[in-house]
Amino acid sequence: MGFRLPRSYINLLSQRNGGVPRKRCFSTAFMISWAPDHIEIDAIRGVGGEWGIGSSSGLGSAEMIAEWGYPEIGVVICVMPSGGATL
Repeated sequence: MGFRLPRSYINLLSQRNGGVPRKRCFSTAFMISWAPDHIEIDAIRGVGGEWGIGSSSGLGSAEMIAEWGYPEIGVVICVMPSGGATL
């Protein structure tokens, strides 16, 4: 895909290749569009498979970036209820 993935994401994937985290809400020091003090992650994208970041199934990172109109500056690593996918 031409992007270097952060070491923390690679370490996470070495423990579990994507899925739904047990702890899904994380505190923030700022307000976002739908919550005053936190973000929520529905799922973390793994590597490979239909939902993997490199998938060409229509559910991969490139397709989601095109669908949501995101700039092509990275890959989709998780899905959030507030705005679809996150780069």
